Amino acid sequence: FDTKAVEKHLSRDPGAATQRLQGLYAAFGGADWTREELEVSLRDLASQMEVGAGKLIHPLRVALTGNMASPGIFDVLSLLGRERSLGRIEDAVEQIGLS
Repeated sequence: FDTKAVEKHLSRDPGAATQRLQGLYAAFGGADWTREELEVSLRDLASQMEVGAGKLIHPLRVALTGNMASPGIFDVLSLLGRERSLGRIEDAVEQIGLS
């Protein structure tokens, strides 16, 4: 993981990052694993949490790729697949709890 990415999007507010990643995990767990469905799930969650989509996308990107920059996040989710993506989200939440 890129240290600056973790610091900026996960460690700065670990409670919010954990809540957002856990929300994404739950939202994605029940979604059809298509780019379109994942985007709808993320945007619906952002609306429910009353935050902009970027507040979910940035910590998600760090959880999935370990970096602040990547291809489009929905492309990354599609390429990684359900199991690997959800596993990386779980791992990131666990790491936040350890820091």
